[in-house]
This record gives sequence, structure tokens and C-alpha cells, in this order.
Amino acid sequence: MNNKRQDDLTKKEKRGITNLVTLSRIFFALISVGFLAFDKTYLAISFFTIGYLTDKLDGTLARKFKIKSKMGNLLDSAADRIFQIIIVLALIFLGKLPLFFTIFLCFFMLGEVLFGIVMTRKLGKFYLFVNHRLSAKITSFMGFVTFGSIILDLPFQIYFIYILLLSLVVYAIDHIRLLVKNREKELLK
Repeated sequence: MNNKRQDDLTKKEKRGITNLVTLSRIFFALISVGFLAFDKTYLAISFFTIGYLTDKLDGTLARKFKIKSKMGNLLDSAADRIFQIIIVLALIFLGKLPLFFTIFLCFFMLGEVLFGIVMTRKLGKFYLFVNHRLSAKITSFMGFVTFGSIILDLPFQIYFIYILLLSLVVYAIDHIRLLVKNREKELLK
């Protein structure tokens, strides 16, 4: 970029930088899982944390560059889900998740996908679960804390699991409440 200032970057370059940060989340999840598989816990948690922070960085960059878009939101949400699924599958495979939590997560994710399919058909437009609400941000943070505590094998991880379960229920209720209250208008912003 030859020492270009932020003002000199084109909209396409700004979008490219932001999307690269978003997609790097998947890369960091895979690296984290690789280290986890080889019992390199501190390297695993480091890359897991970097991956989580990219979720905060891409949104910050999009706002700073003034390039927020529906496509960017879709890419961000897809990267979030892929990141979460990679980590969850690795923890299941390594036997680190309690069975009740694994079952709950599977049903929750399946419900989220089915709900999205039904809403897409009903609205006639691609529907995406609302990720930019306070309940979603709290759930995202609790997921980070919970999965981080599981990766580190902390003795009190079960308490974080229960808090995450509660936060997932609140997230689902908040979303359903929003759907009933505002119908299509709020959801498709």
C-alpha cells in the first residue's frame, strides 16, 4: 500500500482489509484446534483469543472506514458460526464438553438454522439471526469465557457452562420477542 494513509485507501481496499480480518477468524480457530489436539494449551488459548478478538476488530474497522454493509454482516456472522462450530467440534472430539452441554448446543444450533430457513421462506429474503443486539454480544462474550475455561481445563468451567446456557436461552427469547414485536422491519436492517 506504499505508506498510504487511511484516507487514501479506496473503498474496495478498506472492504478487503475488513473481510480479511473477518475470514482470519476461521484460520485462528483451526490453528487453535491444532494446538489443542497436540496438548499445547497455552498456544491453543492464545490463537482462540486472537480469533475472538478479530470479531471485535472487523466491526470496529467497518465502522471506522464507514463501510458497514449487509454483505459484511453476513460474512461476519458466517465467520462467527464457523469459528464456534470448529471450536465446539474439536472440544467434543477431544471429550472436553459435558454430554448435556453438547446436546444442548447441537439442538440450539439446529434450531437456529431451521428458524433461519423458515424465516427466509416466509420473508422471501435471506434471513440471518440478529447478531448485533446486546443479548448476542453477551452470549458471544460468555461463549469466549466458557470455551476458554474449557480449553484451559479450569476447575470452575461448569459454572461458565451454566451461565452460557442461560445466556443462550435469553438470546433466543430476545430474538423471538424482537421477531414478534417488529416483524420484518427490524430483522432485515
